[in-house]
Amino acid sequence: MAMLWPIYEGILQGEVLPFVRLSQLFNIRSAKNARENIVVVQYGENKSGLVVDTLHGELQAVIKPLAPIFKVNNGFTGSTILGSGDIGFILDIPQLIDFACSTELRNSHITKTEG
Repeated sequence: MAMLWPIYEGILQGEVLPFVRLSQLFNIRSAKNARENIVVVQYGENKSGLVVDTLHGELQAVIKPLAPIFKVNNGFTGSTILGSGDIGFILDIPQLIDFACSTELRNSHITKTEG
């Protein structure tokens, strides 16, 4: 089943950077900030941006794999229990980047063939 995620493009240091708004991707209400935070991630030779509401810094965590029932194309690869007792989900960065970059390439190909 193909994922239909909204992909956007921006310019970072002179290069086109595809990015995904995680709030739209996961269909959650986002805080309306005047300024957006984009976390730039890289997998292989591809870069992409992930728009997040807030940045909390770094933490060390024990990552547990998701149960098979949750292993659909959902953008998550595992979970952890945070110090507060809340559950934190681990994003599947390769899946998110592959999708963003393949969509960018597909869109640029469509633009070139139509123009």
